[in-house]
Amino acid sequence: MSKLIVVGGATGAQGRAAIKYFQQHEPSWRIRGLTRTPQSNTALALADSGIEIVAADLNDVESLKSAFKGADYIFAYTDFSGIVRGPEVMGKFQAGELAAPIGSESYRIELQQGKNIADAAATVPELERLVYSALPGVKQLSDGKFKQVFHFDAKAEAFEYMLETPALEGKVSAVHLSAFVTNAVNGLDLFKLWKV
Repeated sequence: MSKLIVVGGATGAQGRAAIKYFQQHEPSWRIRGLTRTPQSNTALALADSGIEIVAADLNDVESLKSAFKGADYIFAYTDFSGIVRGPEVMGKFQAGELAAPIGSESYRIELQQGKNIADAAATVPELERLVYSALPGVKQLSDGKFKQVFHFDAKAEAFEYMLETPALEGKVSAVHLSAFVTNAVNGLDLFKLWKV
């Protein structure tokens, strides 16, 4: 029976890149792509290419448990910038329901999403490897000097949680992709939010 890899954020840049790699290099593997928007054009195009598309939400651990079922491998990541721009952070900030710095609320949400990934992956007995797109913890590495690099620290703490989850012992790896070409192409406008 062929291996099953579950790719989180299948319609995003990292998810699409992972899917493309496995389509090209492991054609016998089954690929399940997770997205909150299974009817989007990108998700439908992935489905047309043979990817099983499943609705899942990083804020809903039960949806992740269902989506991870039967996985041999999982590639997962959390999207800090998406959290910042979303209704739970930017929406509340614009409505006056959330005070600056908004990065701290985004950090809280992203850390919980990472924990949800770990908790759901821990329920998959056949899981061989969970790969999480993480970043190093700036607060820890700077001995507390830099305390507001929220997008690094949330991922670092989520990864530590994964490593400490007993059912995932020996099954967790991280990849650090801290900068993307799209950051240079699109500019750093997003990071102006930290001055709010």
